[in-house]
Amino acid sequence: MQVPRLERRRASLRHESLRRGSIVQPISKEVPWDIFDRLFLPVLYCHAIAIIFSAVLQVFEIQFAFSTFGIFILLSIATVTLTLFYHNLKVSASGKAVLVTGCENPLAWYLCKKLDEIGFSVFAGFKNVADNSDAELLTEECSARVRLVQIDASSDTQMQEAAKFIENNLPDGATGLWALLHCDHWNAIGELEWIPPAVLKKSLETNVAGTVRITQIFLPIIRRGKGRVVYLSSAMSKIYNPVRGIQTAINNAIESLALCLRSEMRRHGVHVIVVAAGEFASGTAWLDNEDLCEQAKLMWKNMNDSLRFEIVDEKYFEFTIRQLERYTKVTVDLTPAIHTLIDAVQKAFPLPRYTPITFEEKLKTLIADYMPYAVYDVIYN
Repeated sequence: MQVPRLERRRASLRHESLRRGSIVQPISKEVPWDIFDRLFLPVLYCHAIAIIFSAVLQVFEIQFAFSTFGIFILLSIATVTLTLFYHNLKVSASGKAVLVTGCENPLAWYLCKKLDEIGFSVFAGFKNVADNSDAELLTEECSARVRLVQIDASSDTQMQEAAKFIENNLPDGATGLWALLHCDHWNAIGELEWIPPAVLKKSLETNVAGTVRITQIFLPIIRRGKGRVVYLSSAMSKIYNPVRGIQTAINNAIESLALCLRSEMRRHGVHVIVVAAGEFASGTAWLDNEDLCEQAKLMWKNMNDSLRFEIVDEKYFEFTIRQLERYTKVTVDLTPAIHTLIDAVQKAFPLPRYTPITFEEKLKTLIADYMPYAVYDVIYN
């Protein structure tokens, strides 16, 4: 990869360091939670089986060479070995096609490039293909297996046309689409009373209705290929912060959709997977400084005088919006999120939910999930 050239190209658009994202960071704070998630229950079952087995032996007064702990260790070693073998099985990329939406953001852009390097045929979805420098650069950097598709999650017509195009251009021998990776999001930020109805409507139509509709349209092609649907979500679905209420609600809606769809698709052999990326990785993917400023101006302009007088003053409003700028300017290591999305596509037996997040974010989500809200509020608010 020609990193210096790409950095110059992206810097000329809006931001330095690949529009806030990078895959060349030497150190990553993300933890491989997928391995812990895969091993936790099997090891727990080993412990339970060891206790039950020892109890049965004691009841029948049967002598055994190993203690309960020894039985547990032996079972755990065998189980961990088999589980890791099962966990790391991968499918061949040859002859398999994937669709990645939202390729304007650096995470999806890099994901297309990596999938192409592995050998997948990639349909890269952009909201606007014509005169798009990111799209042109992607085709220059990748092989002929990468094809550009114009697809906007808020346009039913574009999604239908994209589905027909993809169905007619599948690799030789492919019965259907192997994977849909839906990375296209549009965020509405701000306290709930601040958000104009038009912005709220666009966010819900793009993120919720758009996600549902694009899934509906592509499911027949995916079902024929016994493929998978992968939704990019955020750890923010479990973390409650001011001015992120709409984003949190949308992420929860996507995860709930995935839970139901997973049950519906199980009999068809279709996997439904959620990748809940870290707070900064998802911010890098979905927040743009120019969009953030435009939304802020629109919110302030449309805010009625009584609300400004009663609740908000301009300094507080500006301070609150500026708190979100860190998501648009910080350089983020996208490698963990990209590797996890690739695993969701390539693993023979993927997990239903991946969380490529830091230890601090994992702790925060666990406290939000399993502790009383008062505890979370004292620690983080």
